[in-house]
Amino acid sequence: MSTKGFIYFFILMVLSSINAWGLTAQQIITKNRCLTKPLRSCGTIKLVIKNRGVQTVKQFRVFTKKYGSQTRSRINFIRPTRMQFLIYSKPGKSTQQWIKFSSGRIRRVASGSRGASWANSHFYYEDLQTYSISKFKFTKLSDAVIKDYKKKNVLCYRIAARTYKRGEVYSKRILYIDKKNWQIRRVKFFQRGNHTKTLSNYLFKKINGINTPRLVYMEPVSRKGSYSYLLIQQMTFNTHLSDRLFRRSSF
Repeated sequence: MSTKGFIYFFILMVLSSINAWGLTAQQIITKNRCLTKPLRSCGTIKLVIKNRGVQTVKQFRVFTKKYGSQTRSRINFIRPTRMQFLIYSKPGKSTQQWIKFSSGRIRRVASGSRGASWANSHFYYEDLQTYSISKFKFTKLSDAVIKDYKKKNVLCYRIAARTYKRGEVYSKRILYIDKKNWQIRRVKFFQRGNHTKTLSNYLFKKINGINTPRLVYMEPVSRKGSYSYLLIQQMTFNTHLSDRLFRRSSF
């Protein structure tokens, strides 16, 4: 689930394993949401897109910083384009997003474009924002066993998250939360009741003490063999970042 939008791909944190037998859906979600998160992050990410047999490789720098409950993100593409994105996201509020084209022209991303492809990938603009858990109704489903990147079994809680609002991009999400450490391992996205794509978090590694998925894989259901993935090439947390990076006036 894009619970932390595009940013949360890099900031999931491990908690000590505890006995969670009998927990409700809301309690499980709260355990996940209460994991310690970095206040700042910066790194280099490779974006690989395969669509209809054609593979495209892109690379960008990402910077994020918390301002109270608001998260500000700056994404600067390095290759093959020089596009940039600026994102202000606050749970319960409309996310503000701007795109700066290689030509230097700046355009605000319309709210009606949330379900559009981001950077021609299988990620949507909707996936780049943060959420409040009060936006959803959670239902606990039967447990599930999924495979990690090395094909090892991972026992997960399975939680259905339905939004209270009409007109949302996703009508439902099904979350797979690792029973050992509360990390989100997989999210199935539904649009108008149909399962349309699946996100998987792989290759967890501690970065500055924070257990982080280095590979985030998004696969559409309708086009087998097509996918997009984000691979962390370098990432640091809680280092100093200038406020100027995140100002609309300096974008």
